[in-house]
Amino acid sequence: MNYEEKKEQRIERYERLAEKHQELSNAYCNSHSIQTLRGMAGEPIKVGHHSEGRHRRLVERGHNDMRKSIDHSKTSEYYIRKAEAARNNKAIYSDDEDAIEKLSMRIEELVEIHETMKTANAEYRKYKGDVDRMSVSERIKETIRRNREGVHNPEKYKPFASYCLTNSNANIKRLKRRLEALQKASQDVTTEITINGITIVDNVEDKRLQMFFNGKPPKEIRTKLKRHGFRWAMSKGAWQRYRCSYVMEWAKEMAESISSMK
Repeated sequence: MNYEEKKEQRIERYERLAEKHQELSNAYCNSHSIQTLRGMAGEPIKVGHHSEGRHRRLVERGHNDMRKSIDHSKTSEYYIRKAEAARNNKAIYSDDEDAIEKLSMRIEELVEIHETMKTANAEYRKYKGDVDRMSVSERIKETIRRNREGVHNPEKYKPFASYCLTNSNANIKRLKRRLEALQKASQDVTTEITINGITIVDNVEDKRLQMFFNGKPPKEIRTKLKRHGFRWAMSKGAWQRYRCSYVMEWAKEMAESISSMK
């Protein structure tokens, strides 16, 4: 299963949970207690009457059901927002099989935008504010006209401020460094070492650093693992987290610091 398939699976899970909680909300909102109270049309509790206790219990059940209905409705909305956020998320994650390709395309887009900003500034200065003579797109021309309204000296106006170009260039450099790191990581191979009976696997295929113990590790070791981002994966029979060099070094040091756990 690739990254996009996992993403779709996650969105579907959120949508199923949203639907489930909405159904529960509707069920509680139309429970027997609430329907009975609706049918009573606000009839007051008859104090001292033999029906008083039964009436109070009915009101309490109705309030509890309505509270549960509201809670499930809020939970449904929460999962709807999560599904929408996952669907609209355009971030590029390192564990995506197509991360290198997507990152390369993103860098190309940002470089093109950066060059367009530089061209707009240069031509605006060259043509002394005559936007019609500029070679940029009509959309950018319209933006320049709109943004320079009210400017005291339009000829000295700069379509894209210096900080915009500085931030754009910094972002491009950051993504290029990340791309280089991913390209280097793509050449890695899975390695395995055993220290004091603890097997440490740098699993390139799963993009996880895994630690296999001979049995359940002591509580203090489990606490250390959790503090460093490790979680128990029952399907793998290992404690694991996303792989990175500093965590590998920590795992080695931890394994060396404890006695053999056979």
